Parts: sequence; C-alpha cells; structure tokens
Amino acid sequence: MSELIGRLHPLMVHLPAGILLLACLAGFIAGKWQRWGNPLAWLFVTGTAGALLSVWSGLQMAPQGSYEMNTLSWHKWLGISIVVLGSWQSWQVLRHPEQRPSGALFLLPNGLLLALIVAAGHLGGTLTHGPGFLAEGLPKSWQQQTGGSAELRIDLSDQDSAEVYAHLVQPLLAHACTGCHQPGRMNGGLDLSSPEGIAAGGLSGTVIKAGQAAESELFRRVSLPASHPKFMPSAGPALSYQQVKVLEWWIANGASFEQLIQDAERSPELAKLLEERFQWTPASQNPLAGLPIPGPASESVLDSLRSLGFIIKPVAHGEAALEAMPSTSGARIEMAQLRALLAIREQLVWLNLAGVQLPDEALEVISQMPNLVKLRLERNDLSDKGLAGLTGLRHLRSLNLFGTGLQDSGLRSLAALPSLEILYVGNTRVTPGGIQALLAAKPGLEVVVEE
Repeated sequence: MSELIGRLHPLMVHLPAGILLLACLAGFIAGKWQRWGNPLAWLFVTGTAGALLSVWSGLQMAPQGSYEMNTLSWHKWLGISIVVLGSWQSWQVLRHPEQRPSGALFLLPNGLLLALIVAAGHLGGTLTHGPGFLAEGLPKSWQQQTGGSAELRIDLSDQDSAEVYAHLVQPLLAHACTGCHQPGRMNGGLDLSSPEGIAAGGLSGTVIKAGQAAESELFRRVSLPASHPKFMPSAGPALSYQQVKVLEWWIANGASFEQLIQDAERSPELAKLLEERFQWTPASQNPLAGLPIPGPASESVLDSLRSLGFIIKPVAHGEAALEAMPSTSGARIEMAQLRALLAIREQLVWLNLAGVQLPDEALEVISQMPNLVKLRLERNDLSDKGLAGLTGLRHLRSLNLFGTGLQDSGLRSLAALPSLEILYVGNTRVTPGGIQALLAAKPGLEVVVEE
C-alpha cells in the first residue's frame, strides 16, 4: 500500500502547491472578509491540508527510488516547513475574520512560505529530471551564468591523443544520462559516470555487450522511438542521431575505455561524421598535422594586419594555424602589404591572393612562408620564372594557378613540390603533353584543367 501511496506523490503535490502559491499572493493584497466566507482562509487551509498529504506520500516514495540523498533531504524538510508555515498562516487568517492580518507575524511568514514553495518545487524537478532541469529552459547566455546545462561541447583539438570513450562517449553520457545515473542517484542501480559504473551495470544486469551494439541495453534504450515507454533519457536532452551513431560505434569496436580514435576501425560514414561534426581527421589525412607552428600569433600583430586590408582568422576553433585573404575581393595588394604578412609566416597555412595583381617578385615573399598548405594565386599575371620560386614550400598541398602565365616549363618546376596533391591549371598556356609529363613525375597528383 505504501508503494501505491508513494507513486501518487507527483499527482498529489501540484494542486496544493498551486493553491498555496495563490494564497500567498492573495495574502499580500486581500481586503475584508467573513470567517468562513473568506476565500483566503479556504486557500490557506485547503492548500496546507493538501501539502500535508503530499509530504506523507513523498515520505512513502523516498525509499522506492535511487535519489541523490542531499537533494532528497532538503526537499523533504522544505515540504515539512511548508506544512508548518501553512498551518501558521491558516491560523493567522482564521483569527482575523474581518480583515487581512497586517503585522510582520503574517507578512514575513507569507513571503517565506512563497520562497519555500518555489525552492521545494525546484528540488523536486531536480530529483525527477536531473540537475539543471530548470536551467535548461533558460536562454543559453543565462544557462552559462547560472551553471545550468549548456550546449554539448566536445573538444578533439588534440587529435593524435583523442580517445573514443574519454573525448566522445563520456561527454555524451554526461550530457544526457548521468543526471539520473551517477553515484548519488543511481536510478535502476546504474552509474554511467565512470568506466567502473558502466562495467558494473544496473539492477537488470549489464548494459554493455562489447562488440554487440544491438544487444547492449544502453544502446537499445537511446535508439528506441521517443514515444516508447523505455526510451532514454526519460527527461532532458535526447542524444541526436549522430551521437547515437558514435555510441554504437564505440560499443561495436569493443567498448574500450582507453582506445584512441585513430586506432579504432572507422566506416566511411563514421569517418565523415567525425570530420564534419567533430572536426577530427586522422593524422595521415590532416593537412595541419606535423606543421612546426610555434604557437598563436599575438593579437596586436593580427590587428595590425587587419588594418592593412586583410582578413585573418584561425582555420579551426582553438588552432594557432591561420588563413589570410584580402578584406576586399579583387583589390590590389601592394608589396608592402604582402611583406607585412611575414609577421605571421609560421602560423600562416592558407593564403588566398586571387586576382590581386601580383607581380613575379611577390612570389619571393610568399616562398618565405614555410607552413603554407593551401595557396590561391589565380588570375594574377605570373610567369614560369616567378613560379619556380615556390618549390621550397615543402608542405604545400593545394596550388591554384588558374588564369596565370603558367607554361610547361613552370609545370616541370612544380614537380619539385614534395607534398603537392592538387594543382589547378585552367586557362593557362600548359599543354596536354606538359600535364602528362608532370603526372609521370608525380603519380597521384590531381591536375584540374576545367574552369
């Protein structure tokens, strides 16, 4: 019987709370009344009686779940305090049948009762829906100020040492699952906040079957239709399709708690997801891997370059590597402006100088930027003699020479670029024979001729 009474607690608590809230608000503005014809008296008396029943049912419910004990204790004593203060206010109102009590013995408890109802309701939401339940409804800027649950952030910037569990799976579980499955609140006897807890499973047994995602209860619960009664999480943010795929991939690969992302087997779909959603690529495919970039450039230097007419920004969030381009498309770039870029020559990896009327001598300056990976020089009047100066760019992978003065002799010199992967030569004076000779010298190079 006590179990049934406990399960009625969520049903019984809301109406008395609403009645008492209305009573408190009315208590600040009510005028004259008669003893039993007084609506304020009825509000306080019925609200307090309902609160007493709610506390009774809550005490029956407390032992039935795995709740965080500190939060549960505060919620319990706040409920009891509401009954005590509600009883006091009921007595005060019934003692003054003609008008609202105006003294501090009524007004101060009235304000305190209002605050206790709000606090008890917040803790009740925390017990049933997890920490940060109320804050999740706030605007994102407010969430950060109140410490509420903000948007999920996953950092894979250290790509060589990023681990599947620590850097991908654990943040997903912390975002959506550990509010109800942690040491202080193990719903179903399950703790998802640590490898030890995951391995131990819950009251119904193991939740992970390594190598068998479809047979793992954890994956099954988060991939059920949201309308299914066993869908998890039951409250709060659900995992997205991409996040569920990451969880499935981790389990299918053995559910290791130590495996590096780069060592895990990745399907084409998963590799694409990692690259597009989490900006992770294998070191062998990452054009920035191994670049000797000493560290970020100073903001004063970047501001100076921006004032000279350049857009300067990181190639990715948190990266010291930079890309640069003119702030006005097609604007002429003077040699003094170009030389100023040498202040960030070690951080500069992408440079777009398309159609800026560069002379051949500009290529001598560009050749002093040792970490360039991508270079766009299209629609500039450049000759083979000047282009030969680029052969020292040992990290250069992509070079666009569309609409320049490139000829076959220039192609032969570009064969010396050790990392070159793609070359754009449309609308130049190169011949099919010159292209064939280049491809013979650099097998695997992609030469794009189309405009």
